[in-house]
Amino acid sequence: MHEEILHYIWQYQKFDSNNLKTTEGVPLSILSTGKGNDSQGPDFLNAKIKIGEITLAGNVEIHIQSSDFFKHNHQHDPNYQNIILHVVLQDDDDKNDFFKDKNIPTLELAAIVSEKLLHSYEQLLGTKKWIPCQHFIPDMHRLPLNMWLQRLGVERLENKTKTILDDWENKGRNLEQSFFESLCRYLGVSKNKDSMMHLAKCTPLQLLNKYSDNIFMLEALLFGQAGMLEQNIEEDYFLMLKKEYTFLQKKHQLKTILKESSWNYKCRPPAFPTIRIAQLAAILFKNKSFFDSCVNLHRLSQLEKILIHEPSPYWRKHYQFGKQGKNKTGAIGKMLIQIISINTVIPFIFAYGRSIADEKYEQRAADFLEKIPSEKNAIIKKFNQIGIETNSAADSQALIQLKTLYCDLRKCIRCTIGQKLLENSTYV
Repeated sequence: MHEEILHYIWQYQKFDSNNLKTTEGVPLSILSTGKGNDSQGPDFLNAKIKIGEITLAGNVEIHIQSSDFFKHNHQHDPNYQNIILHVVLQDDDDKNDFFKDKNIPTLELAAIVSEKLLHSYEQLLGTKKWIPCQHFIPDMHRLPLNMWLQRLGVERLENKTKTILDDWENKGRNLEQSFFESLCRYLGVSKNKDSMMHLAKCTPLQLLNKYSDNIFMLEALLFGQAGMLEQNIEEDYFLMLKKEYTFLQKKHQLKTILKESSWNYKCRPPAFPTIRIAQLAAILFKNKSFFDSCVNLHRLSQLEKILIHEPSPYWRKHYQFGKQGKNKTGAIGKMLIQIISINTVIPFIFAYGRSIADEKYEQRAADFLEKIPSEKNAIIKKFNQIGIETNSAADSQALIQLKTLYCDLRKCIRCTIGQKLLENSTYV
């Protein structure tokens, strides 16, 4: 048995509330269940109950068994000294000295809660299916499902915003640098995302902006900091880059953290890290204010003008230093721009609006997600197979949130679908 089901039962009073009594036989009325607490301390805050003729306001703690209170050492924690009610499935502690001394009543749920509800919940968590409720989804009414997915889409944006703004605080309130690191991460796609982000961290945007009018110097800085100029290649372009980087490294006292071995070339040549770095240099070239341009977009189509720039002539014919490619290399593709839009540009627009308390940016970010086609990854394909259609990135982002933060963690009791299923007691 998981304690979360008792939180759900308490919060929504899924038990026979007629003639409630404490384990001491004193009449109990629940005036307010309080607010769920996800932080340290009692499970519900600011509840209100009536014990006999006395009305109490305060916190409620919930356990499977009353003895769990002591197993968790709550009796020594100041946060639990002022609770007004202990709610348990089973009262297995005959002594309850702590509760008697504190005059804290206990409510036992075992006799007043539906066994079918508890059994359904256990079955839900015990299933080996891809998601616990996948048999239930095709028959679920679409209105509550769509409303829940809309909430999940906003929740995902909110979560990303919190991460962005926390990172912003850690970087001395430099939202542009945070944006730059996120952009680089998604330029690296899956194979080189971490190395690209490290490159952005050790080569700050503020430094790169000093050389935004010279693409050769941008390339020297980026390839040098990437550790790619430590090779022995006898080629004029490579040797010139190496010489320029040596000068810039001394001038700005830069440390090379990455090495050639930090990069993964097990991908298609157009996605080689060398190409991505060359494309990054092209984006930064004469584009010193690209962060402001991105967060102030009025149409998504404007993003292509900001991000689609062909690399310098050398990289249009080469995939690696000293190795000429068969096909011409150009700017980043529209599919990658879509990935960057969903995972970097739109979350930063939302976060920027939150940081300056301007809701129009938040609304614009949500509107942009509705206009981008749905992602086509393994999670979305599986949801499509079990009956949930996706028409936009807002839909696919909501389903990713559902799968990763609810289904995979078996947080069914916090999910509207799981709650509906338990309310109907149809899970068998």
